[in-house]
Amino acid sequence: MKYYTGAENYGKGFITHEDNEYCQISGYPGDVYLADPENDPWATRVGAAEVTKAQAQAEVDTAIAGVIDPGTGEPLVIILP
Repeated sequence: MKYYTGAENYGKGFITHEDNEYCQISGYPGDVYLADPENDPWATRVGAAEVTKAQAQAEVDTAIAGVIDPGTGEPLVIILP
């Protein structure tokens, strides 16, 4: 997996059916995306920059800081794969 940031999801066409059919792309809070290495054309098209897992995790952590999980009442935690 590669980790990407720096691309704001602009809605329809940001991740197309063809993009996901070629290789799965997953989005996370903070405009963090995970994609297979073969999906570099998608990253180039949307202006995403490859980052380390630690950098991506820091972006997710910042985006969810202070968010409470309604199911548990505890702070929300998302750990990237």
